[in-house]
Amino acid sequence: MSSAPQLLLLRFVLVLGAAAAVFVVAIGPTRAAETQASAALLRTVAHERVQVQLGTSLQVFPLSAAPFRAELTPACSALSSIVTVVALGLLLPAPTRRRRLTSCLMAAAFIALCNLLRIALSIGVGLLLGRTTLILFHDWIGSAFTFAYTLAGLMVLLYLRMPARAAAVET
Repeated sequence: MSSAPQLLLLRFVLVLGAAAAVFVVAIGPTRAAETQASAALLRTVAHERVQVQLGTSLQVFPLSAAPFRAELTPACSALSSIVTVVALGLLLPAPTRRRRLTSCLMAAAFIALCNLLRIALSIGVGLLLGRTTLILFHDWIGSAFTFAYTLAGLMVLLYLRMPARAAAVET
């Protein structure tokens, strides 16, 4: 194997290892931050009907149903989508390091904001219609939304990497 393929393989292995390490180390704090942020977002319209408990749980007091607890699990977090898109961004060629960093950060921010909206919408449905409807919304609409915003985040990353876009921004 020549030097260039070996370097490419090494870069791939390093990015993959770093992505796995970031996920393992950051999933707890990320879930806690997402729980706090989604509760704060919901409190703007639902006041004290949503309360954070145990760092990654939300106690929900619906309008016309029994209270319930919603747990933000690792699968609910945006971290896996963010790590995946950023890892791809680190492996793809970029005109400059600055462009690589900017595109990764913008894609990650887009994904994080969309995930907060998804969580808030799911809990909001639960507030209005109860736990069963929240589960249905979360499992069907939320999953489709997660796929869509992850793909859109990748498109943001690629759009910011496009040579014509890079030349227009840098001039």
